Amino acid sequence: MEAGSLVRGQLLRCALLIVVAVGTAACSRRTDGARLAETCTPATGRLVGEADPGRVVGTWRVHLVATRGAWAGSTADGMLTFRAGQRVTGSTTLNLSSVGGMWDGALDTDDPASPGALALPGEGMIIVRFGSGANGTGPTPIEAPYTALHVRSVEERRLAGTWESGAEMTRAGGYFCAVRS
Repeated sequence: MEAGSLVRGQLLRCALLIVVAVGTAACSRRTDGARLAETCTPATGRLVGEADPGRVVGTWRVHLVATRGAWAGSTADGMLTFRAGQRVTGSTTLNLSSVGGMWDGALDTDDPASPGALALPGEGMIIVRFGSGANGTGPTPIEAPYTALHVRSVEERRLAGTWESGAEMTRAGGYFCAVRS
């Protein structure tokens, strides 16, 4: 009888350790997200170094802050993943509509011919354009809705810059930060 109680006690301690470990990992992820939101500040000016889209390849945890438009003061958090190829393509889990973002097509597709996110070289920045409709290899409508990140700071583990969204005119915008995940 004592051996059975001892085994049950050991099993309970193991179960408790597993619950604590899982809870600690979940809290750590929430803390990392909160830390990103707390340290996110606007990055303006020109990108230091080459505006090579290959600099953003990888998976990033992104925090968007709306400072312009009807959604000013709102935020969005999500993941953004890029892969290298003929073009630097990727997908995102960002809820762009929660900050007033507009886009054409799917955001979560990683089809290289029509990706949810596409990184392009810009003048003094790397531009990340969202929406598979805008990122296809065919013609893009001139007045299509868009949301674009303007990456103005690239470090090994961090990105920062500004963003804007609209159709014929910009209707929302702000700044963003991202950390490598």
